[in-house]
Amino acid sequence: MKRILPSGRVWAVLLIGAAVGLGVFFVSTSRGGPKGAENIKESAPAEIAITTARATPRIVERHVEMVGTLEGHDEVTVSAKIDGRVTRLHHDVGDVVRPGEILAEIDDTDYCLGEREAVFGLELELARLGVTEIPGDGKIDMKRVPAIVRASNLEINAKQNLERARRLSASRTISTEEMDRVSTEHRVTISAREQAEMEAKTTLASSRLKRAQLETARQKLTDTRVVVPSPSPSRLPPGCTDPKSVRYVVAARKVSEGEMVRSTSAGLFHLIIVRPLKLVATLPERVIGEVKREQPVTLRVEGYPDQTFPGKVARINPTINRFNRTFTLEVHVPNEEGKLPAGGFVKASVQTRRIDQALTVPEEAVVRFAGVVKVFVVREGKASGVVVQTGEIITDSESGAPRRWIEVRGRLVAGDVVVTSGHSMLADQSAVRER
Repeated sequence: MKRILPSGRVWAVLLIGAAVGLGVFFVSTSRGGPKGAENIKESAPAEIAITTARATPRIVERHVEMVGTLEGHDEVTVSAKIDGRVTRLHHDVGDVVRPGEILAEIDDTDYCLGEREAVFGLELELARLGVTEIPGDGKIDMKRVPAIVRASNLEINAKQNLERARRLSASRTISTEEMDRVSTEHRVTISAREQAEMEAKTTLASSRLKRAQLETARQKLTDTRVVVPSPSPSRLPPGCTDPKSVRYVVAARKVSEGEMVRSTSAGLFHLIIVRPLKLVATLPERVIGEVKREQPVTLRVEGYPDQTFPGKVARINPTINRFNRTFTLEVHVPNEEGKLPAGGFVKASVQTRRIDQALTVPEEAVVRFAGVVKVFVVREGKASGVVVQTGEIITDSESGAPRRWIEVRGRLVAGDVVVTSGHSMLADQSAVRER
């Protein structure tokens, strides 16, 4: 059988491959042979570049968030106490009024006439008693009433005649018929005196009635002026002791000049005390142990996005709504500048506690995955994951640009170096270097 020998070109390729193989062998031998290759394989992995920050103690205030609607410290609807036609309006919506100021006037013609009629009626009754006015205690000396004085004098005269007739009768000077007549006259004068006293008492009672009617007529005449009411001491705003210093704002005007109003109408004006205001809000049952009276409250409204307003917890409802498991609280808002409107929507937070040395880390240092919250702490050039619990978030602007820090609780101490970037490449005990 004939053998086929390789051509010259094939021999050249084989010789080149052999030379390359020998070169690799000698290179590997010069570097330590197989031992050098093993060292290359076992060399340390590259360090991961990260940025860091230090865990820092800061002042942290714990808050409970809530929302609600502002209400006036007190609200009142002013109605007319009498019937009549409105002749003049003194105030309108938005005006600030104080107790005693006139809001509107009602036609007083009929009530002036009613007062004069009551005055004349009282004068008539007093004239029958012979006096010009009833004393303050309502008592009159009946012995000085002319009708009683006349009746008393007639009784005294009849009594004297009766005594004289009895003496004459004893000596048989007068007849029995004459004696009976004198005796009858005496009894009649007694009855006349008693009748005069009874009529005087009736007139006195009628005078008192007329005086009450006069006072009613005068009160109705006064009520033709609709005025701002004065709150009772128990309803005064906090820190206010003088009812006259209370300021209302006219929130609604429900009547016009020339309109006929009645005492049974819904109301003429709606007034609100806007300094201070109050916020009535609901909170979940779980925080009832954290909220106390006098705790400070911070309020925010959309109308002033860059401004906060102070408040204070005034009342806490001790009962829980069994349907939604919430309780209500009342916050007093001073509103000294009058910027906050009644009826406005607000977001508020109640400061429940203050911690002066709470441990915080930058917000970007916190890693959340599969329900686990942790931070990576750098110790001896390696990053280790530490499970933590987070709390309040605060903003720090001391270093220039605002930076958000978050309160953490766990196996951390102040001064620990935590990783703020590069988390996606980290595993426990990963070698790191600060970028």
